[in-house]
Amino acid sequence: MSYEHKTYSEELIEIQHKFVTEITENWEGFGYPNPEQLKEGYERENFTPETRHYAFSEGKLVGFISSAKEREIDGIQYGSIQRPFILNEDPEVEAFLMKKAIAALKELGVEVIRTFHTEAWGSKEFLKRNGYDDGEAQLKMSSIAFKEMDFSDFSNPNNVKEVDLEADNEPLTKAFATEMPNTPEEISELISNWKDVPNIISNAIIREGDEIIAHSMVLSNPNNMNGFMSHISIYEKGKEELRHDVFKYLINKVKETDREVLNFNVNQDGFDVVPFYESKGMEFAVLKRYEKKI
Repeated sequence: MSYEHKTYSEELIEIQHKFVTEITENWEGFGYPNPEQLKEGYERENFTPETRHYAFSEGKLVGFISSAKEREIDGIQYGSIQRPFILNEDPEVEAFLMKKAIAALKELGVEVIRTFHTEAWGSKEFLKRNGYDDGEAQLKMSSIAFKEMDFSDFSNPNNVKEVDLEADNEPLTKAFATEMPNTPEEISELISNWKDVPNIISNAIIREGDEIIAHSMVLSNPNNMNGFMSHISIYEKGKEELRHDVFKYLINKVKETDREVLNFNVNQDGFDVVPFYESKGMEFAVLKRYEKKI
């Protein structure tokens, strides 16, 4: 079958959004920007419209692939291709779009492509069909559905407080500097800018004297009924048990809202704390990064 190939133009945003959200409606832990956010991203100076690929059949969108030229590492130019969005996972449409996407990336000098995927996002057969490697775990993702879990014994710990942006800026900056490569000035500005973030449900700390020894926060997702919890950081060795207090506090804060699901991710360098969250009844899907030379 022959397909009509198009690259990005603004009039395709609404069609693209509707198509992708329908394809992914049952993908756990997958979020997609709304049309306004897509448009904002596509208006950035470094956006390359020739790296967005659409396949039409008889005037109907049947497949979409998003790709990009990424950074150069050790003399190798990397690119990325998102997990393809294909109607009925049709391998013929997939092959058509992969060919277009790879050709465009080669034109941009890309030598290796990377694609992220988790089994919660449907079949990974496309990775085998397209000759990717076996993949490497990059992220572990979990969702707490409040209606399905019993938090009745989660009394609020009295050692956890909300951040005071003025009083806590300096000790938070010091704590964050142990995990972030940014300068103290950049970290301090980041903390100050939290005052302008409208969707913070809770911004929790444990403070002992002049030191902040634990922190995490929960944000609401404006596009759905979900919330997102950041990693619970413990900044003093031997105080790991405080992670439980912060977790209880945040769960209670979310219970006070209309959120239905709490999403949570753990990066590769934090996999050692996954057993703590599993002990709270959380189950994790693994997001892997797959590579392929082109």
